[in-house]
Amino acid sequence: MSETATPMWQDIFATDVTRKINGVIKANDDRDLADEVNEYVLTDEIQRNLERFLDDYNDPTNHQQNGAWISGFFGSGKSHLLKMLSHILGSVPQGVMDEDTPADQRMTREQVLRAFITKAGKQDNLELQGQLERVRGIDATSILFNIDQKADKSTPAPLLYTFIRVFDEARGYFGRNPAVAKFERDLDNNG
Repeated sequence: MSETATPMWQDIFATDVTRKINGVIKANDDRDLADEVNEYVLTDEIQRNLERFLDDYNDPTNHQQNGAWISGFFGSGKSHLLKMLSHILGSVPQGVMDEDTPADQRMTREQVLRAFITKAGKQDNLELQGQLERVRGIDATSILFNIDQKADKSTPAPLLYTFIRVFDEARGYFGRNPAVAKFERDLDNNG
């Protein structure tokens, strides 16, 4: 066998199994987003739970369920699932995606949705495909961030302050100072 020939064992895989895969998914890092979307596996359990989740999300009469809890063991894929859901459910503001994100890794919400609709189709899951199609009609923004990187532990209520700050920043306000952000909101409200 020549040095340039591909070993026969690699021929049994659909993709290159020797490629670099980042084992840690970071919410605010989209440098590998396309790879993360392509590598995401819709297991039977994930499909069932995603169907249940999207049933509630797509229901226009459901005003009671306004949150979801994702739990699992360390390394079980919670961050990967959360990141995929964020990109499926709403547009992630461009501030999340760094300018140094390679062009082949940049993905819009529509591209992520199409990828997941295709994945559901390969599993012959028409219900999940339909639910993902319905998500398209819901105009939403996902605010995706790593709380450890955004939290200011010097504040009296760091968790609450962090959520308010990130929300203000996503709306284009000066989130580092709540008084300034409130002033900006008031100016917006007054036209």
